[in-house]
Amino acid sequence: MSIASHKVAFWPGIELADSQFVSALLDLQGADHFEPSELWVLLRDGRASVSAATYRDGRCFATLSTPSESRSPRKVHDVDTLASLLAGQQMKVVAADLGISLASLSERCIRTLRSMTSSDRVGRSPIIVVMAALAARGLPLPPAHIEVWGRDFCVVSTEIPSAPVTTPLSPCELEVWRLILEGRACAEVALERRTSPRTAVNQLSSIFKKLGVSGRVALRARAVEEQSREWMLPTSRAIRRHSWTERHHHTQRGRGSIDTTLVNWSDTQC
Repeated sequence: MSIASHKVAFWPGIELADSQFVSALLDLQGADHFEPSELWVLLRDGRASVSAATYRDGRCFATLSTPSESRSPRKVHDVDTLASLLAGQQMKVVAADLGISLASLSERCIRTLRSMTSSDRVGRSPIIVVMAALAARGLPLPPAHIEVWGRDFCVVSTEIPSAPVTTPLSPCELEVWRLILEGRACAEVALERRTSPRTAVNQLSSIFKKLGVSGRVALRARAVEEQSREWMLPTSRAIRRHSWTERHHHTQRGRGSIDTTLVNWSDTQC
C-alpha cells in the first residue's frame, strides 16, 4: 500500500475518530499526538503494519495499514525477542539466552519483522519502529504525531535522533550516520554520497569504533537512547514542545495541503 493510493479517500470528511488506527492510538479527544509505545502495541498485537516509510526534514514518516492476510501471525514471544534485538542486544547473546541457534533466531526475527513492516532486516527497519520498541521498554521519547488519516490507514511521524552529542563525528561520518538511521545499506550510502562502497564501509566502521557499538542495530539503538537523554533535559523539552506547538498549529491550518506533499514521497518504501 502506498501513500498515493489514499490521496482522495482520507480527505475531506474523515474525522479522527473514524479511523481505526487513530482511535487505537489516541485516548485523548482532539489530540493528534501519541506516545511511541502505543505504536508498538498496535504492531505487537497485529492490528497494524508499517507498509511504507520515508524520511524528510529530520522526521520519519510511516504509513500504518491493515496487515495483509497472507502475513504470518505474530507470536508474543517472537515479538519480545525482536524488541530485544531492536534495543541493541547482540544476536549471539539473545540466542544463548533462548537456547537456540543463530540461524533459528534470525529466521524467527525475519518472520516477525516481515509481519510488522515491509523490511526483512532488523538493521534496516524503519527507525520509528525501533523507537516504538524502545519506548515500550520504558525509554522516554518525544511524542509521535498523526499527519494524515483515513478509515483504514494513517500516516504518523516522529523526530529522528540527531547527531550524537557525547562523541563528535566528522561531517562525512555524520552524513553516513543519518543514512544508516534511515535504514540504508552501505551500497545505497555510497550511491547517495557518490563514493565507493569501500569508503562507505570504512566510514561506518569508524563510526562503530568511535561510539563503541558492534553493528548498525546497536548504532540505531544507541542513537535513540541518546535522543531520550536529550529529551529528558528540561531546556530541551521546553524548546521541543514549543516547536511542536508551532508545527501543530501550522499542520491544522494546512491539512488540505498535506496530501500533495505525501504523494511525492510514496515511491520510497521501507
